[in-house]
Amino acid sequence: MIELDWAKFEILNKKYTNAFETLCLHLFSRFVHTECIVADFNQAGLETEPVAYKGKVYGFQSKYFSPSMDYKQIEHSVQLALTAYPNLDVIKIFYNCNARLSASPTKQKLDEIAKKQGVKLEWLGRTYFETALNKKENLDLCQLFFGVGRELEYFADVIDSEKRIFLTSSNYLELNVACAEKKLENSEELVKELLSSGEISVIKGLPGTGKSMLLNKIFMILSGSNLDFYEQVVAISENKSIPILIKLKYCSACYLEQLILAKKTEYKLDFDNYSVIYLFDGLDEVSSEIAEQTMSYIKELAKQKSTKNIILSIRTMSSNNMYLYDCVKENATFEIQELDEKKVDLFFKNRGEKDKLEKLKELKVTNDRLLCEIKDILLVNLFYDSMDYVNEESTIYDLFWLKDHYWNSKRKDKLAALDLPESKSEQILEINKQISYHMHFNKSVIIAKNSFRSIVSTMYPKLSYKGVNAICNYILETYFENGVEDEFFTYQHRRYQEYFYTLCLYELYKCDVGSLRKEQIFTNYELFDEFVLPYFEDRSEKEKQLPYAIETRLLKTYMGKNPLWGADEPGYKYLHEFCYAVAAQEKDVFYRIIQDENLSLKGNVWVDVSCIKNIAESVRKSRIGRIPDPIEEAFRFLLCSIEIYWKCNKREMALKAVDELKKSIQCIKEEYPELLSKVDNAFYEERKAQFFIELIIFERNAKEILENINKNGIRKSVTSHETEYEKLCNAFFEVLFTYKCEEVINLLEVFTDENIECLCDFLIQAQNLRYLKDRKISGKLRNCLVNCTEKTTGILMLKKYFGFELAVEEDEVIEREFQRLSAERWGDLFGFRKEYNKAAFLSILYKRNCVVEQYKHDTRVLHQNLYCNYAKMLDGEIAYTRLLTAFFSDYNNTVFNRFTNITYEVTNIFALIISEKRLMYVERQRLIEILSQKAKK
Repeated sequence: MIELDWAKFEILNKKYTNAFETLCLHLFSRFVHTECIVADFNQAGLETEPVAYKGKVYGFQSKYFSPSMDYKQIEHSVQLALTAYPNLDVIKIFYNCNARLSASPTKQKLDEIAKKQGVKLEWLGRTYFETALNKKENLDLCQLFFGVGRELEYFADVIDSEKRIFLTSSNYLELNVACAEKKLENSEELVKELLSSGEISVIKGLPGTGKSMLLNKIFMILSGSNLDFYEQVVAISENKSIPILIKLKYCSACYLEQLILAKKTEYKLDFDNYSVIYLFDGLDEVSSEIAEQTMSYIKELAKQKSTKNIILSIRTMSSNNMYLYDCVKENATFEIQELDEKKVDLFFKNRGEKDKLEKLKELKVTNDRLLCEIKDILLVNLFYDSMDYVNEESTIYDLFWLKDHYWNSKRKDKLAALDLPESKSEQILEINKQISYHMHFNKSVIIAKNSFRSIVSTMYPKLSYKGVNAICNYILETYFENGVEDEFFTYQHRRYQEYFYTLCLYELYKCDVGSLRKEQIFTNYELFDEFVLPYFEDRSEKEKQLPYAIETRLLKTYMGKNPLWGADEPGYKYLHEFCYAVAAQEKDVFYRIIQDENLSLKGNVWVDVSCIKNIAESVRKSRIGRIPDPIEEAFRFLLCSIEIYWKCNKREMALKAVDELKKSIQCIKEEYPELLSKVDNAFYEERKAQFFIELIIFERNAKEILENINKNGIRKSVTSHETEYEKLCNAFFEVLFTYKCEEVINLLEVFTDENIECLCDFLIQAQNLRYLKDRKISGKLRNCLVNCTEKTTGILMLKKYFGFELAVEEDEVIEREFQRLSAERWGDLFGFRKEYNKAAFLSILYKRNCVVEQYKHDTRVLHQNLYCNYAKMLDGEIAYTRLLTAFFSDYNNTVFNRFTNITYEVTNIFALIISEKRLMYVERQRLIEILSQKAKK
């Protein structure tokens, strides 16, 4: 039942009294089955001359009252009608307002007067209009006067008749869609789930999976476009909702708010009585900036009372997915599934062409590789259209070329008429390459009419305007979804644009591989990894271009996508610096990045139990071992990532990672026990991360942990000269001093001599000198040294540093260490044993370089002098300017070679100097400026 809105009637009809009289005239005319009634709404008594119908004489009177009935007006008109037309049988009285007729004495009096003269008065109010205007034959009046059904014009214009016929035919292939554990096999089921899933729902799919067509199908179902006029109007009225379909790619030209307003204004859509279901197609087809701005408005739109649902479509791998994480629930994400063999067979069967069905069976035998790669509806369509030209060597990239050939062959007469050099099809291809390049350069999937024509004019400057127009019209009609009259154009499918761009990119790549970086194509994971790179590989093989074939494989190897034995994992995998860079982002940005499937961060920045299971399964199946071990590597990164997330104030993520760590350990214990030793190795190698979790996250007692180290730490040397016990102590000190420095002073009281020996190795590292210079820590440590009885090198070094008077034999112990390190080879000092900080600390104690004569111009002198001056700077003895002067003076007297590079060690000390709190901002900037200038020389 369509509910009539009389307030809307007054808005739509400015002269609403006259409009009401006209409406009543139409209803009266249809009742008496005549179209030739002459009306004079100013004549006395009745609105028209009486009409004879089925043996009776009828007349009518219409009265529009606001706000209530005026019975005196009606009484006056009835009296005049009874006097003027004595042969009347029935007078129909139309009125618009709600009235209690039974309570009106004037109404009863009029009925009696009319009855005495043999006339029946029929009072027709709002109930009558509700019934009459809901009849199928009167829906046009309902639409005309009340605006009901005006939306149907909008529905008809959104999807053209050809597409509507296709969507309702058997040629349309229903797509399988998954949401969590639900599998939906038809569009009607999908619509029900979408409407019940939340305010904002998302349909995702890989390129070519039919997202846009599916959204058109959903629009048809919601708008009832597959129903006849009457049923459609009734359906809309009962559902109380109107769908609006917007292609977001046009947001590159104007704001979404303007696009919606334009639709409402153009079709006079009024949502006072209807809610709106917004269908937004292609969030992946706008730039990141526009996507962020668009999603901001969509979030506001979702809060409006008139909004019932919002349904978005986007590519699965699009980077714009990161703008959805905080507004789309998990159960509101719907993924279009890849087509399987049964779906492809059904596609061909529905079209009923026996020749193509036979060819399909043949190709399943001769080119099974091609059919295995056809997993989306776009490729199926390309395959179907170009099937006559497909052979046993064809690939999916040939399908695009064959489709282009198919289009041109269908329009060969128009192609021949174009004023272009031969081969004309090749020239059309070149134009498309330039158009797609222009669109990619502007980060848009639409191109303005002027730009479109400008490209053709620039490529062929001798063409006349008529020739340019003919070429533009041909390309638009063949490849684009727009008409010539539109201001902006877009390809029928975005994959066509990407195909032409890839052809253009291949030409650039052959000239200079560096052009790929300039094109900023590497960050587009879905396009580069899944389309561009495989195309380069396929094309270079067919052209027998060995250098390009090798180069593409090297690119695949760099990205971890080379399946050949011995190929490396991608360079960014398990990279701590990359994890830091992501974790350091603002909270909103961080979660957007983590959810961005285009960046493929799972397994690289985020490791969960599913990643561990996949790796474990792969290791179990593999017959060849790998260094480093995949399970050990994954667990090591998972441990380190917990610390990184916590340090970067992503506590929720850190706790989630801890939970994943527990699940992963349990998974290995239960399902892959043979790999448990690899997990133990990971914990052994990442002791610091383990102590961080225990001390900082779980807040275990530091004293208990230290006692456990002293009790269970193995004193046997495991790598180089360092024992497991020393490694444990060093990791424990690093966490303790970094995060719980205030506890160190109390904990020093329970330190054993062995602990203090290890503490010396920790404190003399350049990055830890600040703890040694701390008054409270150094004061407490000095007191502890008084009670130390062991005469080990570390303890004696600390005693000498604090000015203790040493015995001759004690001094000799330190002297022997000084002599040993003075003569140490550079490779052992900086590479194998890494005792360069110890040598530098000894040079402080003895106030001379820890170096023999033959090494006096070696890079170790440069390092030791910088180390000593940094220590003086911490004591306030020298300023950073003097430190710099001394460093560059030493630098000029140092002999460098490729075996004695200490850039890393020197950079670390300068990083400590730059981060020194005592430096003013201006001083810090000046220091960076000086170092930058020197680095360029």
